[in-house]
Amino acid sequence: MKYLKMRLYRRLVSLLLFLAMCCSVANAQDPNFHIYLAFGQSNMEGQGEIQIQDKTVPDNFKVLWSANNSTVYGVLREKGKWYPATPPLAHNSGAKLSVADYFGRTLAKLSPNITIGIINVSMAGASIRLFDKNNYQSYINKQQDWFKQRVQVYDNNPYGRLIEMAKLAQKDGVIKGIIMHQGETDASDADWPNKVKAVYDNIINDLGLGDDIPLLAGEVLRTGVGSAAIQLIAKLPKLSKNFYVVSSQGFNQALGDGQNLHFTTQEYRDFGKRYADMMKEILGDKLSPVSAVVTGMEQVQGTKVSTPSTFYSLDGMQQPPFLPGITIMKNGRKVKKILTK
Repeated sequence: MKYLKMRLYRRLVSLLLFLAMCCSVANAQDPNFHIYLAFGQSNMEGQGEIQIQDKTVPDNFKVLWSANNSTVYGVLREKGKWYPATPPLAHNSGAKLSVADYFGRTLAKLSPNITIGIINVSMAGASIRLFDKNNYQSYINKQQDWFKQRVQVYDNNPYGRLIEMAKLAQKDGVIKGIIMHQGETDASDADWPNKVKAVYDNIINDLGLGDDIPLLAGEVLRTGVGSAAIQLIAKLPKLSKNFYVVSSQGFNQALGDGQNLHFTTQEYRDFGKRYADMMKEILGDKLSPVSAVVTGMEQVQGTKVSTPSTFYSLDGMQQPPFLPGITIMKNGRKVKKILTK
């Protein structure tokens, strides 16, 4: 009788844990939803003319609208919601095609089982000081009226908006990396690399990310008035093992908007692909779809199973997959213990 009661008790506990886990799974991160943060000034905001071919995007490429609510192509985009990643990705106040567009498209084509999400918070003409979480307001106060008006799409705090949206996105997927294009405004600031490092460190700390999140910084237009920034950008990899530079070599057909700072539409496409190719090289297998996941406070990713698996508790009772505790996963003759919390 005592043994029977113990078995019934264990089954009841397992059932309760299973129901709790089901609730958790419903709101859990999808490890196959890869999220990338994008920030910077005009070339990340996007200055390339959006053409017909740019309005068709893969189904597995999304943008988390990070500006205040606005209408794009006659459709309302609400802050904090995911949409098909048709440009513009930053906001709807002058933003056009940017390097983020074909960065995301290229990664999305790697696998239909992976969804790519972009969070793009960028502002034309912005110094890196706009993303200083402690001193951004003093920087804004010194800017011209047109800048003050445009930055209102992020409620005057682009860094705060980036973090707000990233935390929201972490409920849906996993942040894999950061891309930036900024520096033209700070081409004469010798301390710019350290300021970028400070922004990166704040992002990592504020989002609770690991110590392996790559940041890709693109070079500015080599023939442009801000070309001196290339020397500063080249110093970034010396500050962190996670910093990489994406070359702008060969992009010399300035947009022709009189500013000599921006790339052409085709160069934005090609530049975005360069970002993606570098991210693929850096992340490697981390870009592969996860076929079996333990859901809980910790995740075990990349567990590949070729045949259906049966799961048992330590006392030998068959149980639903991935209950908290130590789970024994049997796949044919192979046995693996997985600690879940």
